[in-house]
Amino acid sequence: MNRAAVRFEIGRITLHGLAPAHRARFVDALRAGLTEIGTAGDWSGVASRRLGRIDAGELRPGTSPEDAARLVAARVRAAVAPDRSNERPR
Repeated sequence: MNRAAVRFEIGRITLHGLAPAHRARFVDALRAGLTEIGTAGDWSGVASRRLGRIDAGELRPGTSPEDAARLVAARVRAAVAPDRSNERPR
C-alpha cells in the first residue's frame, strides 16, 4: 500500500514556564511524537490544511518536557486527523 506523505510545519511554539534547559528535550520529544503520528495511519484522504493555533492547555507543575510534548502531539493529531465518522464499519 502506498502511504501518503505527511509533513508538519510549525512556525512558532510558545512555551510558557518551560525552563530553557528543557526546551531541547521538549522539541526532540515533539519531533518523535509527530513522526509517530505521521507514520501510524493512512493519511491518503487528508488534504493539506493550515491550523492557526492549537491550545495544548495547561500542564501541572512538574510535568516533564517529554510528557508536555506528548500532549502537544496528541492535540495536533486530534486537530488534523482524518474525519472517519461517515465511514461504515468494516
